[in-house]
Amino acid sequence: AGTLIARGRLDDRASVLLADFEARDSVLAGTATELFRVDLSQSPNVRLVGSTEVAAALERMARSPATPLDAELAREIAQREGVQAVIEGLIRRAGSSYLLSAQIVAVEDGQILASRRETATDSTRLIEAIDKLSRKLRERIGESLRSIQQSPHLEQVSTSSLEALRKYSEAKAAYREDNWEREAALLEEAVALDTSFAMAWRRLGAIFRNRGQPARANAALTKAYRHRDRLTDWERYGTIASYHTIVTGDYDRAVAAWENVLAVGPENPGAYTNLGLIYMWRREFRRAEEMHARALAIDSTSAVAWQNLAVSQAHQGRYADALQTLELFDRRFPDSPSAAYFVGFVEAARWDYEAAEAAFLSLRDESGGNLFWTEQAEGGLGAVSMVHGQLRDAERHIAGGMAASEERGLEARYLEGAYRLAALDILARKNPARGVERMEAALEQVAIEGLALLDRPYLAVAAVYANGGDAMRAKEFLAAFEREVPDPPRRWQSNIHGTRGTIALAEGRHEEAVDEFRLAATAEPCPSCWLAELGLAYDLWGQRDSAIAIYERYLTTPDFNRLHVDRSWLARTHERLGELYDGQGDRDNAALHFGRFVELWAEADDELQPRVRAARRQLEEILAQRG
Repeated sequence: AGTLIARGRLDDRASVLLADFEARDSVLAGTATELFRVDLSQSPNVRLVGSTEVAAALERMARSPATPLDAELAREIAQREGVQAVIEGLIRRAGSSYLLSAQIVAVEDGQILASRRETATDSTRLIEAIDKLSRKLRERIGESLRSIQQSPHLEQVSTSSLEALRKYSEAKAAYREDNWEREAALLEEAVALDTSFAMAWRRLGAIFRNRGQPARANAALTKAYRHRDRLTDWERYGTIASYHTIVTGDYDRAVAAWENVLAVGPENPGAYTNLGLIYMWRREFRRAEEMHARALAIDSTSAVAWQNLAVSQAHQGRYADALQTLELFDRRFPDSPSAAYFVGFVEAARWDYEAAEAAFLSLRDESGGNLFWTEQAEGGLGAVSMVHGQLRDAERHIAGGMAASEERGLEARYLEGAYRLAALDILARKNPARGVERMEAALEQVAIEGLALLDRPYLAVAAVYANGGDAMRAKEFLAAFEREVPDPPRRWQSNIHGTRGTIALAEGRHEEAVDEFRLAATAEPCPSCWLAELGLAYDLWGQRDSAIAIYERYLTTPDFNRLHVDRSWLARTHERLGELYDGQGDRDNAALHFGRFVELWAEADDELQPRVRAARRQLEEILAQRG
């Protein structure tokens, strides 16, 4: 009867803001705050305002998201955002003991509604003391004793290592400062101290995935999943969802887990963001857009939600909307280089290569020497150069990206650049021998067997050899993949079928190649991927009408990621469609595609100009015949 909810001082499920604990040791203060947040988040009677919501409020106040949330600032934010109460904490050292206190302050009138104290006899009892302190406040708010007793203790849902918690707290501070390298290093130190620290493993998995290190991401997410019983309900469901999304590819179980997260806390923007990603991989782009919009309605400071909203719009062919979304994103995050990266891909998807090149140049020149963004910018610039047949420029940019990968110590990414160079020789220069030589030189420099299993690019290397005319060598790499990865993730099915199709095509098994490329195009989250290869398979099989239909489908399919495909196939497809339509007597379409090919390669390297001149002559003949 005397609880705050019973007396009407707090509403049931009221929003409560947790201020940073006050302590002379800032790391200890951050650790205590994080522990208190974990325990309080288990209460069904309050809704703890999330860190992303705090960041959004700070942005509206023109303050940095990294601003420490002391009691005064917390009260100001609570007043602005309509939050009912603020919880403030204090830690003081008394010899070897620690004195802890926490109080609930009404935002409306500043009255202290409740306060509780606890003592830790030494540092080894701090986690236990914070656990007791939080539970005392939860009881005072109005949570039933049965509910409190049924919720796991802090050591069970975080870690028993205070030093690991310190590292985790420092990592969160690095995240707020957008210093992911320091964040990753601190988290790795945390899991070294406690190998069952699931929260830290889960965050490491996200970092490694975002930075193009799939083997490390899968390993970290698997560790988090293995220790999921060490998490609160919503974190456990989130970990299950991430594991099935990334590691097993079981999207149905991942969706169910995210829906469980929303059942626990419907205001969770991360759940909507991750659901949106799954719907994008399923090619349900409208639904994906809806999820990302919901995430932004809760937390407009989520950079990932802004980016994915733009991507889902671009996948629907709404490129102008995607660019408008990215413009809003750039205004909110003026110091973030990622806006230029996404703009580059959207502009390339709508074939405005001048704008795409400008965006990638901006990314390279304004990212402050960050090797990750240097690699991405050089990759984008190299792709634009390949589209225009400027192969020497493309080689220079690809080599720049490879150098950045090498400096980052990412040998798998280095090999990715190598097979792009090989593809440039094979597909654009039509010099398969040179392409194969490049691939072999790269494999001598980086032993593929020395890479982590999921980082070994067996499939990509097999495709290079198949396209280069060495089907036997290609099958050796495919066999190595099938032997070493007997149960590959679901998201790899597209490349598996695509590689098999490429080998079948190299051996003249055209019908089988068509079947494999059709499966690859269906499985691929990228809507335009493998369609050009499917068209080529029909073409070589002599099925010209089907080839034309698939080539046209490739050209007209909206896709945010088009640049990854267009760099090798766009000009080549226009050239071939011009020839096919001309052979059928369809001069209007022949002129259209010859004209687009000539425009794309107008400033191509000298070695490619004979093909441009041949297409121009055919175009001129058609136009002359049409009068």
